Amino acid sequence: MGLTPASSRGTGYPLALTGATSATRYVGGNASGAPASGTFAQGDFVVDGNGAIFVCTVAGSPGTWVDTATIGPSVASVFGRTGTVTATSGDYTAAQVTNAADKLSGSQQAFTAEVQTVDLKATGLTGAVAASRYVGATASGAPASGTFAVGDFVVDQTGTIQVCTVAGTPGTWAAPGGGHPTVNVYNSGTPTWTSPAGVTTVRVICIGAGGQGGGGIAGGGSAASGGGGGGGGAVTMADFQASDVGASQTVTVGVGGAAAGTPGVAGSDGTASSFGSLLKAGGGGGGDSGAIGANSHGGGGGSGISSGAGSIAGAPSGTTGNQSGAGGNPAGGATEWGGAGGSGSASGGVNTAGGSSMFGGAGGGAGGSVTAAGGSNGAAGGRNQSQTAGGGGAGGTSGAINGVNGAAGPTPYCGQGGGGGFAANAAQVQGGNGGTGGIGAGGGGGGSCVLGVSGDAGTGGAGGAGRVIVISS
Repeated sequence: MGLTPASSRGTGYPLALTGATSATRYVGGNASGAPASGTFAQGDFVVDGNGAIFVCTVAGSPGTWVDTATIGPSVASVFGRTGTVTATSGDYTAAQVTNAADKLSGSQQAFTAEVQTVDLKATGLTGAVAASRYVGATASGAPASGTFAVGDFVVDQTGTIQVCTVAGTPGTWAAPGGGHPTVNVYNSGTPTWTSPAGVTTVRVICIGAGGQGGGGIAGGGSAASGGGGGGGGAVTMADFQASDVGASQTVTVGVGGAAAGTPGVAGSDGTASSFGSLLKAGGGGGGDSGAIGANSHGGGGGSGISSGAGSIAGAPSGTTGNQSGAGGNPAGGATEWGGAGGSGSASGGVNTAGGSSMFGGAGGGAGGSVTAAGGSNGAAGGRNQSQTAGGGGAGGTSGAINGVNGAAGPTPYCGQGGGGGFAANAAQVQGGNGGTGGIGAGGGGGGSCVLGVSGDAGTGGAGGAGRVIVISS
């Protein structure tokens, strides 16, 4: 490119290259700013003593001039600094840039909005730098699909944390030890228990159902015994390795004896509770019905092997360990884990309380007996956590003829036996009904009556339902 001189000190026009052929001239310098006098053409430019370049945009004397530094965006200052812009530590931090997070090591950020990401991977502090990712949640248990790495973990909606211990699709997962166990309580029916993921041990508690108390009888003016109390169900408990239990087991919850409850009819037996074929707790036997001129027996208690059948206790019977209590006449047998026997009623005699058990179901109290002269109160049912007869549901009296229901009892203990019904005297024809047994406990016997027909005697109380408790950890 060359210049075409107008004079030795005049202006010069560049020959110009293709694409840049508009008229322009370098017309000299100025001490400061644009020329204030003289005539200039559009495209003329000067350089002042401050290093600024001014261009004539409208021809004239002196014309219109523009400082090239003011054309387009300009920066007056950076973070409060003016003059030459030099990068400084702290530029562009979260405090200076809206919605940005400081990435400096060791900084802490507070977020008020929701953070969403496919997974969250921590680089880890010193001593905890192995790979680990929070990869989401499941409804229950470990993921059943997807590909995961060792150290990945999820939180399921039942409150369990699952950790991937072997990478794969979906990999191998385990629940950390020391977490909260899973407790399933079954109160009825034949449900299926399914093993939670990561379980290593399973504890099972079975409670057999209580037997029904026998119904009272109308004495017709003769001496008669009241209905015998129902026997209590047994309690069994065992710990298993998860591998021995398997993925699932059928649970059977015992049904408390509860026939029609007709006066003069023996009570029905309670049935056993079980956890598959691994553990069983027998139910209590039903109490005898009242009898004219004869004694009645209480129902036999259940054992860990078999249920009571009427006044016959489940084998083996006795007073220790997991043995059942024999149906009593007059007193019901006491036990430790086996079901206690219900008390019997002596014809024309004093009625005694139902047997008690430390852990098993208590026996029901006998119904009141009668003589030609009058009736008697029902006997109290047995109680749990005791070896002394009585203490459960109270027997009926002339003021409140029906026996009192036995309390449920705290888990894993069984409930109390139902009280026996009051035996009606000549002035009070109707005999009282036996009280219902608590969980696993026997029902109270029905009270007999001095006069009237058989329908005037009391009915036996129903036996308490069984229960199965499974604790997985």
